[in-house]
Amino acid sequence: AAWMNALRKRHKAQYAKMQKDLTELEYWKERKEGYKSSMVTDEENRQQQAREAAAAKAKAKAELERREKLQKRRTLLEEQLPDEPDKGEENVKTLSFRVDNGSQAPIQRRFKGSDTIETVFNFVDVACEMEREKVTLTTMNGRASFTWDELRDSTLDDVKLGKMIAFRVTEKIPVDEENDENVGDEDDGDDED
Repeated sequence: AAWMNALRKRHKAQYAKMQKDLTELEYWKERKEGYKSSMVTDEENRQQQAREAAAAKAKAKAELERREKLQKRRTLLEEQLPDEPDKGEENVKTLSFRVDNGSQAPIQRRFKGSDTIETVFNFVDVACEMEREKVTLTTMNGRASFTWDELRDSTLDDVKLGKMIAFRVTEKIPVDEENDENVGDEDDGDDED
């Protein structure tokens, strides 16, 4: 066993260097693998960002096209609106519209009793710049409510409106947005007093 101890003492520095070199080699392999995975992750992130940017650009383009179509439609609707009747004419109804967000002063216009609810919604679309399909007209007392998809072929006489009526103009909240807003409102039972 003495020869073994002598061998260890003689090659101790060389053995320690070999151990250190092996450890350094392992570290180098780890760094190389980390660098490779980092490059892959960076490339995936760049691709994801490019996809998100392309989606945002496409969404912005679609929204711009939608707004342009909406503006063309409003111009067409404005041209198709019947002339406002005079105050003294028979069977004339004065309608006042108040946008629910309060951003505009009330808008008044006279309509004939034979005009359809669709004509009223077309006017609201043009005057309030709110899409007629997304609007609810509610009388100020809340007794009657109209939406674009119901009663649009009915006349003002058919729905039994008085000579002067005021409407609150509100935008309908789509069902999916309504659910998104309520997700954070749920009570989790952790009330602190």
